[in-house]
Amino acid sequence: MLFRPADALSILQKARAALVDGGRLLLEVHTFAAVRALGGGRRTWYSAESGLFLDRPHVCLMESFWDGEENVATERYFVVEAPSGSVTRYASSTQAYTDEGYRSLLAGAGFRDATFHPSLQGEPDRSQADFLVIVAEKA
Repeated sequence: MLFRPADALSILQKARAALVDGGRLLLEVHTFAAVRALGGGRRTWYSAESGLFLDRPHVCLMESFWDGEENVATERYFVVEAPSGSVTRYASSTQAYTDEGYRSLLAGAGFRDATFHPSLQGEPDRSQADFLVIVAEKA
């Protein structure tokens, strides 16, 4: 999840409030291993005529970090605009949860009977190996 635990809990509580009694919530979330890999400490760069950060030529320097105490992957982007050379910094953090962490978060938001599935199709899907699907019922 891209949200801090307190924010994720608040969002799940709002989703619960929107459901009828016995309603079900379906989540597609990152696996712990996928988030850990995201923060794997890689450094890379690319150049582009336009892209996500700018609609004009730029170079993007990227690095990632893993915080094992908080189970958070952080990606930092330094975007260098051409030809001015001005630099803008962006960052993105992703919270990793174990299956038990997801269960606890859902229970705290008022959900029960969380079931885990390897994909939206219910069967393993190599193209979606970094994700899992959770279905939980409003308690």
